[in-house]
Amino acid sequence: MPSQVINSKSLIATINSFYRTSQLSTIIDQTNPLSEIDNLRRLTVGGPGGIEKDRASFSIRDISSSQYGRICPIRSPEGPNIGVVTYMALYARLNQYGFLETPYRKVIKETINKKIKVKVSEEVVYLQADDEENYYITHSGVRLDNNSYIIEKRLPARYGGDMIEVAYDKIDLVDLSPRQVVGLAASLIPFLQHDDASRALMGTHMLCQAVPLIKAQLPT
Repeated sequence: MPSQVINSKSLIATINSFYRTSQLSTIIDQTNPLSEIDNLRRLTVGGPGGIEKDRASFSIRDISSSQYGRICPIRSPEGPNIGVVTYMALYARLNQYGFLETPYRKVIKETINKKIKVKVSEEVVYLQADDEENYYITHSGVRLDNNSYIIEKRLPARYGGDMIEVAYDKIDLVDLSPRQVVGLAASLIPFLQHDDASRALMGTHMLCQAVPLIKAQLPT
């Protein structure tokens, strides 16, 4: 019998200890649907084997270029947990090894009448932070013609963690969406690009603290 081979008491004690006393265990926030979903997308560098929030340096709390499209630069708790607890970006996903990936659209380079044309395809590829270091990646707002060919001659691009300007034929990948850089709560703030960062941070908290209506109605 399995009960005679495996001692269930030690297993039960380990599970109970994790859910009751672990730093990574928390009661899910169910104030509204947004807060519940956002709570499931929370990340932390703390916990067992991690970094204590009192000892976390500025370099750990600061935003890194490797977080682009993977961790929301806006949403984070205020106080000692700022930068230690973060949230996944809108289109980010975990791969089989537990690393965060973000999606990009591939480009197709064609030679037509001895001229190089760059077409943005519908093929989507997910990359880790270290995988995209050797690619020239431009924003999703790049101007295209009716056949999805890039019109602009020079474009801003990210390469090796730096922002540079390159010729259009050097582009390898294109962002999937303008919203992929932010998280779920921040993406609901209108005209976020014109908002102050601290105001946007408070806005994400207010959205997750909003009490849902008993009888919801469509706006008129």
